[in-house]
Amino acid sequence: MKNFAIAVFCLSALMMFTSVQGLVSNAIKDYGIPCAKESGITGDDLAKIQAGNFADLPQQYGCFSDCISKKVGLVTDADTFDSDAFKSKLAEFVVESRIQEFFDGCNGELGEGSCKVTGSFYHCIANIVLGAVIG
Repeated sequence: MKNFAIAVFCLSALMMFTSVQGLVSNAIKDYGIPCAKESGITGDDLAKIQAGNFADLPQQYGCFSDCISKKVGLVTDADTFDSDAFKSKLAEFVVESRIQEFFDGCNGELGEGSCKVTGSFYHCIANIVLGAVIG
């Protein structure tokens, strides 16, 4: 369960919080590097993701985020998103109303097919979190 939260933090702007920085570093080591190799993401791209900078990421970001999501049980082998798993695993670290806000606000961003399931969804969550922090 801890690894799931780490991966989600890696893929969203939750990583912007200082208290999460160590968890994000572990997520990149445990999931990010193997998935980067598999998807063609570079070290510079990983640094952008860790810093919360999702602008100008390469097209491979979708494959990268889906790879991590598969490793933590959020995307099935049939390339579908398991919303119940997302909600239940994230519930250990985020209040339920916030999880529902993420899901309600970003559910329409979930894609279909290989490398298209989670990238835009996680980017949308990052925008919600950044909006709350900045706004």
